[in-house]
Amino acid sequence: AAGTYSVTETIPSGWLLETPATCVSSIGDTESPGVLELDGGETITCTFTNAQENDLVAVKTNNTNGIALNGVGFNWEIVVNNLGPGSAVFFNAEDIIEDHLPTGATYGTPTAVVGAGTTGTVNCAIASNTLDCDASGTVVIPSGGTITITVPVTPTVAGSLVNPTGGVCAVDPDNVIV
Repeated sequence: AAGTYSVTETIPSGWLLETPATCVSSIGDTESPGVLELDGGETITCTFTNAQENDLVAVKTNNTNGIALNGVGFNWEIVVNNLGPGSAVFFNAEDIIEDHLPTGATYGTPTAVVGAGTTGTVNCAIASNTLDCDASGTVVIPSGGTITITVPVTPTVAGSLVNPTGGVCAVDPDNVIV
């Protein structure tokens, strides 16, 4: 019957909504799952695309075997890996990784390289000693896919650079995937 309706999906355990639901009207109306305006004789088809949950991990290493000298630069490398079984999909501006960096160093411009089937662009920046890497458009990390983030570091004081410093070094810090 004609009227206003809405449609939702109950996602089974172990699955997640991979892309926003889309609705197509037989008469060309623009519809969304939350508000469906059904006219007499109209058919509306809504599609929900799901994927199995994945297991994202981040491993951080340096290229100094743990020993750095004051004023001598080195790199921290963070490798994000999807252990599967499903693809991890990040939409535009969603946080992929966040790392609270220690004081006592200066940081160069971080870079991100996608690999092993990962698609999309990842932009990284450091502000107030926080590394933030976000999706620029859609980023898909398939099972086995990787993103490698390199952070140039130059120690400015003697002592240890303990990372993370009372904060977080986390992949998917906003829990948009898992």
